Amino acid sequence: MKDVARPDIQPAFAERNVPVALATDENYLPYLNVDDLGRSIALWRRAFDVADTVVSQGEGIAVSVIVPIYNAETYLVQMLVSLAAQTLRNIEVICIDDGSTDGSGAICEKFASVDARFRILHQTNSGAAVARNRGIGEARGRWLFFADADDFCRPDMLAAMVARGDALDAEIVVAGRYVVDVGRPKGCAEVQLPKCFSVETGVVDRTSPGFNVFSGPGFAPWNKLYNADFVRRTGLRYHQIPSADDVFFVLATLLAAKRIALTPVAYYYYRMSIPASQIGQADKTPTNFIVALREVRELVAACEEKVQREFYAAAISSCFANLMLRRTKAGRDATYAALCDGGLDAMKLPFANEGNVDLGIYRELVEMAKARVDVVEIVKNYYVRQLQRAEAENDRLRKSDAQNRERIAKLQGLVDVHLGRISNAADIIKRKDARIAELLAKGLEYRQKIASLSQTDGKNRRLSAILANIENVVKE
Repeated sequence: MKDVARPDIQPAFAERNVPVALATDENYLPYLNVDDLGRSIALWRRAFDVADTVVSQGEGIAVSVIVPIYNAETYLVQMLVSLAAQTLRNIEVICIDDGSTDGSGAICEKFASVDARFRILHQTNSGAAVARNRGIGEARGRWLFFADADDFCRPDMLAAMVARGDALDAEIVVAGRYVVDVGRPKGCAEVQLPKCFSVETGVVDRTSPGFNVFSGPGFAPWNKLYNADFVRRTGLRYHQIPSADDVFFVLATLLAAKRIALTPVAYYYYRMSIPASQIGQADKTPTNFIVALREVRELVAACEEKVQREFYAAAISSCFANLMLRRTKAGRDATYAALCDGGLDAMKLPFANEGNVDLGIYRELVEMAKARVDVVEIVKNYYVRQLQRAEAENDRLRKSDAQNRERIAKLQGLVDVHLGRISNAADIIKRKDARIAELLAKGLEYRQKIASLSQTDGKNRRLSAILANIENVVKE
């Protein structure tokens, strides 16, 4: 990311690492507005050092961007500007106002009035799942992209992901993502490029070696581009599970897809630590993630054993992660009680036994559940173990480093010995080369004498003597 320092740009744009400044410093808001959308678009592209060149891909609408919105006026302008600034021109942005009581609906109406690509749909508050499903029904694009109202994205995101999907005839395109924790200094933007992006093949599916549906692409929809025909053909939709409504749709589509394209670039910036977000609301419905995982489990039960193993490990890890993510004591206690009262057992699959799956995390949670260990102790012990593992790994690396230095010293000694031997051998070869050259010179001299002597008769005896002399020299 290059520095941006121009007098017409508010200071937040001039900071190094501009996207983080945009995510954490709300002073930029007056400089991104719908009243001067052209200028806001130019500022946004400039902040990411993206040229103003726009392209169209294919005929008609390439992408339908679906944005469920509920009381998101604080960050909504930023998200909509980041979509208006996309270098892919032939898109539509479907804003579903889910009964907002703040100024979100009015903001969307303004965008729709100045940019024909924006459409605004109003509905009574029904949840993000209903809003997204309505967006799918209204979409006219070849591709579907689901954005959250309080995030933002790079201006080249859709152009790059559509190009990737079209080139590989993919059903889903998965990219990297940035996670920005607004509750920490400078937002602590962290790029997440899961291990699945090391897969070299152009497209993968759930059975591909090295690709794990449950630990690579992530459980959220906002780093994925979906082929609209694929979504309609499968009939998959978001389930109404507050704070976990996207888990089923994302995992079910990944399980169903035969052609998943991966791109190791992060385009989308996801905000954490926002109280009004779905994760921020998770403490109100702390056990819904178990409901979502149970629904996915029903699909996984008919899949290959590889996929079942991967789901089981991810589900148990998700239980532990959700336990630690709860921000209130009531949320933690409710999550813990649900895990103790059958939540963990609900993740089991027929194959799950000691012989073919790592049950370390599962056994640990079950033992804690049996002992009714205090949930705060669970979280504390987890981090203590993480620190212990890190210290053990550090000690191992130190020992390994010392051993490697010792091996290098020994190898250096051997190299020196062999270099000495090579030097001696070179000297011997040089001496032999000199002797051979000397013999060749003498041979040439004797050949000339032989040619001279053989021209006359009666000199055979002298010729014989010379030949005998040559034989003696060669024998030397």
